[in-house]
Amino acid sequence: CCICRLRGASVTCRRRRCHRVFHFPCGMGRGCVSQFFGEFKSFCWKHRPAQRVRVVQQEHSSCIICLEAVAGQPTYDTLVCPVCTSARFHHRCIQGQVLSAALHHFRCPLCQDVAAFQEEMFRLGIQIPDRDAAWELDGSFADLYEQHRLCDTSQCLCPAEREQAEENGPWRLLICSSCGSRGTYQRCSAMEEDAESWQCGDCSNTGTGEGCSWGDT
Repeated sequence: CCICRLRGASVTCRRRRCHRVFHFPCGMGRGCVSQFFGEFKSFCWKHRPAQRVRVVQQEHSSCIICLEAVAGQPTYDTLVCPVCTSARFHHRCIQGQVLSAALHHFRCPLCQDVAAFQEEMFRLGIQIPDRDAAWELDGSFADLYEQHRLCDTSQCLCPAEREQAEENGPWRLLICSSCGSRGTYQRCSAMEEDAESWQCGDCSNTGTGEGCSWGDT
């Protein structure tokens, strides 16, 4: 490996007459580029593909993803959208975003271009998995179907436990009709037996939760 000088290197720079060979992890740390499409070419830090776009001059250049400072011109660590030339982002930031958005939803965060943006990111060594977005995969919203089952009053009066709700009677659990993330037993909030709805202290206009005492919960 031309970087760590150890054996086992298998990645070769595809530039003609360049004989640099390196380990894939070593190349990543040194700024080498490996393309994840077509012939899966790799290039050393000297011959890696570079962007040649006329960027929009900005007084303060910041990454559109993490909002931290970036270079004023395209570099290995600072990439620019080839379409709007206004969106700038760190190499690591756009790689992190694409692992979530994937090929089906990956686009420029600013101008929303898809085709030209993806082609340029592929060329610069951004790995774009060919799948649907992470938020569209099966089970991504499974937790939304789970109903709150706990009495959240600061002083629960139930002699059993906060999660031992009954269908009827004083230990019937009512869930906040606004947020759905708080619950109370009927008796703990001094509600009538025929009460059908209830709001927690955070959602009610008075901030009292209709008799519910929140304390440190």
